[in-house]
Amino acid sequence: MKICRQGRAFWEDSFDKRKDPSGGDYYWLTGKFEATDKGEDTDMWALEHKYVSVVPTQFDMTAHHLISQLNEWKF
Repeated sequence: MKICRQGRAFWEDSFDKRKDPSGGDYYWLTGKFEATDKGEDTDMWALEHKYVSVVPTQFDMTAHHLISQLNEWKF
C-alpha cells in the first residue's frame, strides 16, 4: 500500500458509431488515457507497480477571495 498524490493525466475522448439491435445508430464513448506525470509518488505509478494506492482528496472550488466583495452587492 502506498499513500500517493493524484498524478496529472487526462482522457483523450473519441466516439465509436455503433448499431443497436433494432438497427439504430448510437455512439459509444471511448478514448485513450494520457498520463503526463511520471512521478514515482503518484497513484498511477503505485498501481502500475502492483500497490494499492491511497490518495487523500478534497474538492472546494469556492473563490474565497471574492466572498467579501460579493457580500457588498445590493439585491
